[in-house]
Amino acid sequence: MNKAPGSRVFGAPDYAVFLICIAGAIFCLWFFQRDLNQSLTRLNEAPMGTITFKYKAAQRRFSDRVLWDRLAKESPVYNGDMIRTADLSEATVTFHSGGIINLQENSIIQLFEENAIPRIDFTLGSVSVNVHSGGGIILSSGNSRLEVLSGGVVSAGAGEDGFTASIVEGRAIVSGETLEAGSVFSGDPGGISLSRTVSLQPRPATRLLVNERRPSTVQFKWNKVNYTETTRFEVAEDRGFTRPAAQLDLDGDEALVELAPGTWWWRVYPSGMAEGLEGGAAENSIEKLAISYAPPPEQITPAEGYVYRYRTKQPSVRFQWTETAEAAFYIVTAADNPQLLNPALQIQEQGTSFIYSKLPPGRWYWQVQPVFSGDYEGTSAGSGLSYFSIEQSGDLSPPVLSNPQNGSSFNISAERQDFYFSWANNLEADSYTLRISRNRDLSGPIITRMVRDNYYVYRADDRTISDGQYYWGVYQTDMEGNASPVSSVNGFFALEGEVIQRTLFPPDNYTTAESLLPDTRFTWRSNLPFQTRFQISSTPDFSNPAIDEVTGGETIRGRQLAAGTWYWRIAVESPEVTLQTAPKVLKVAPPLGRPVMETPRDNALVAIPEQGDVPFQWAAVPDADYYQFRLYREADPTRPVYEDNLNAAESRVINWSNYAEGNYVWTVQALAEETPLRSRQNGLISSAAFSLRKLRPVTLESPEPGAVLNGLAAYRQGETIRWSAPETLGNSRFILSRNSDLLAGRPVMDITNPNPSIPLSQLREGTYYWTILGETPEGYDVSAPTPASFRVLPIEITPVSLNQPGNNTEFEGLEALRRPGRVRWSSDEIPQTSRFALSRNSDPLKDPLMDIRNPGAEIPLVRLEAGDYYWTIRAETPDSLDISAPAPFSFRVLPIPPLPSPEGVSPENGALLGPDQLAAMNSITFSWGTVPGANAYIFSLYREDETGLPEIARTEAQPVVSYTLPDLSALDVGTYIWQVEAVSLAEDGYIEQRGMIASNRLTIDIPLPSNPRRADMGILYGQ
Repeated sequence: MNKAPGSRVFGAPDYAVFLICIAGAIFCLWFFQRDLNQSLTRLNEAPMGTITFKYKAAQRRFSDRVLWDRLAKESPVYNGDMIRTADLSEATVTFHSGGIINLQENSIIQLFEENAIPRIDFTLGSVSVNVHSGGGIILSSGNSRLEVLSGGVVSAGAGEDGFTASIVEGRAIVSGETLEAGSVFSGDPGGISLSRTVSLQPRPATRLLVNERRPSTVQFKWNKVNYTETTRFEVAEDRGFTRPAAQLDLDGDEALVELAPGTWWWRVYPSGMAEGLEGGAAENSIEKLAISYAPPPEQITPAEGYVYRYRTKQPSVRFQWTETAEAAFYIVTAADNPQLLNPALQIQEQGTSFIYSKLPPGRWYWQVQPVFSGDYEGTSAGSGLSYFSIEQSGDLSPPVLSNPQNGSSFNISAERQDFYFSWANNLEADSYTLRISRNRDLSGPIITRMVRDNYYVYRADDRTISDGQYYWGVYQTDMEGNASPVSSVNGFFALEGEVIQRTLFPPDNYTTAESLLPDTRFTWRSNLPFQTRFQISSTPDFSNPAIDEVTGGETIRGRQLAAGTWYWRIAVESPEVTLQTAPKVLKVAPPLGRPVMETPRDNALVAIPEQGDVPFQWAAVPDADYYQFRLYREADPTRPVYEDNLNAAESRVINWSNYAEGNYVWTVQALAEETPLRSRQNGLISSAAFSLRKLRPVTLESPEPGAVLNGLAAYRQGETIRWSAPETLGNSRFILSRNSDLLAGRPVMDITNPNPSIPLSQLREGTYYWTILGETPEGYDVSAPTPASFRVLPIEITPVSLNQPGNNTEFEGLEALRRPGRVRWSSDEIPQTSRFALSRNSDPLKDPLMDIRNPGAEIPLVRLEAGDYYWTIRAETPDSLDISAPAPFSFRVLPIPPLPSPEGVSPENGALLGPDQLAAMNSITFSWGTVPGANAYIFSLYREDETGLPEIARTEAQPVVSYTLPDLSALDVGTYIWQVEAVSLAEDGYIEQRGMIASNRLTIDIPLPSNPRRADMGILYGQ
């Protein structure tokens, strides 16, 4: 390779320098990160408390230093320490004396210890004090000093407006005065009288634990100070209350709100101050509520149902679970019962895992319970209950060798490939030790190897093993160092080149017929220059071989063995080694079983129809592939009349139309065909004799199959069934049905032991099927082979004729009233019953106007008004055949035109009768002129008023042209309507034709006197 002048190769020293620089940079960064996040401690002073919660930035400064130190969770705090929080930050100090103080954002305090009681100098911001135990806490700000007694909870704020404090729970002492819960203290003497609201519940800076993500109900309580009006209650997602969750004006002092996990701010104040709080309420009137979702931890290890196994050294069990945010520590409990009673392990752990190795064997149940610091409220859920088991095992079992097998060979030539020594895998084994030796007891091994896998690879370039006999074995060691016994020892023979020593035929698991074994040729191949032995044994270990012969060739035949399972191999013997091929299984099978003849059985009598089939059936023979079936006449058992040498099924059906009656013999032999793993095989022959009789069935003679019968003749004259039986019948049965399956449903006729002639009567239209079922006295079926059928055509019969009036005829209205006429009908048949019906309905039988049973050929009609009419004749013959008219006829009666209205009326229409006319009248006569065609008139008088037209007078149809109202007292001042209708009456008074009504108006007007004069009565008696 050519190098450019002045070029330099990047060598190993350069890589070393580069790696050292990188490691130094990483080391420095690690120290910087550790220094940045560490918090200072005092070695010579006991801390007052500990930081148990911190959110974002919180710092501490020692009293004798000016450097602010970054605080972390679990950082200790000391007497004189100053602590501050930044924007959106928070910190909680838990004192060893039992109290807790929570600093909100932008707050500054300094810690002192006064008579073993924490004293807090409060300079700026918002704090809350919770003295759940201990002697109390002193909270001071400026000239104000507040001592919170044990069990008290106080929320306080300090700033430009001075120092204020609200007693949430318990009591506090100020200047010798005791303040109860719900009281307010103000460093400004004038501020104590201001209207205020003291937040009581939740406590200040409460961190509430919930075990579900869904919203939960939170109860808020407060105390009114110096006011009685409503209280404004607000909850929001931000401190500025721009994203409110609830805004309520309440008369009471509590509220319930559904809130999801998260950080919430809430405040309460008199509703009257709402407009004045645009810039925000005082800092100490806003409370923070943190709802923390604390899901139960999930157990990771040990897995559910896991089993630890050991022999001498107890296992180290690693307990691990998922972290629950903000948990101070966890309590892990393990016991031998699901109730966790009398636990064998109960430990407090700050991390999420630890290792424990002192649990004895057994099933162990364990659970993890997260524990939070004292400034949390609510309960946390523990994990589910899980279990694992610890089992102590016995001694390690020796490995089971796989390859090379005992007695196999091993090629050690230079062209060989890698060779694998393998054995069965054991899950308890940590390692295996292989030994290969020329000695059977594995002493003086030439190869000793410890491996992790269940095999060892003897590489192709390894020359440790030379020609000769070798033995190998393996023992295993577990993780505790316990060793198993050595496995059974396998021997193998090593030589240059590939060893050819294998058996060829018969193959493994070969089955040969016992009769064919002498013809079976055993063959093998071997290239070893040693004496070869051919061996057959009934056991795979060849402890007592049935055949053990020395042979110089590679084939042998003519050996006889009993039926059963045998093993064969070849063995090569020399002074140094004995090599045997793997035994192969040889099965010598006896003849196949004799088939069991099922039908027809030996000496059976078989009776069949002349063209019938004879079924032959036999039981299956195990291992048979097919059967040889043969049929002989009993008189000639050497020449079959039928044979099938490859009948695969266990049955055969033979049609007997070409065979005569007589005695026969049938035989069946099971056969097995040759396969690669089986020779051909014959079975024992079964035979059975039977006698055959042909039966002649019933003949269906008349009517012929498919005959078509005239409907009317079949109904009135009927038909005759004729049949005959060549055989003598023991019983018979005639069935006539409309169903092609004669035995299904209900037959038309069913006669037991019928005559050869069977009369049928009144057959209706349709297709009929019939047959004769018969049996001989011996019980043989000689029924007709197939049913016969015939068809009856529809009955063609002439219905009645509707003659007059013709269909769709029209009649004048007056003519239909005055001379109704007649209907006429006729029939070629003589009706047994008949019925005439006339109706306005298209179906005359519905709502008939006329309904006459068995009418004559002419039927007089009644008077018919205008409209459409329908009529028909229903009739039946004496033999119940319907000869009704196919469809009804219709006719129409036209409307009658009205008569004209009368003229020449008096009084004329619109007449006015005043006092003068009425004075000269005792009655009123109404008159009118005659109308052509009318012979009577109907007069009506009505008064017209607000209710309608009440009737004053009305006459029936009268042959007069006037009407006189004799009594004028029936009339009063007003308007009257009088009407006249001309009509035409029949002799019986029936109105045949109506007329148009003439309507006239009459007014009676009698004015009232305007100024009645009183008559001079003269001098009355007594005046």
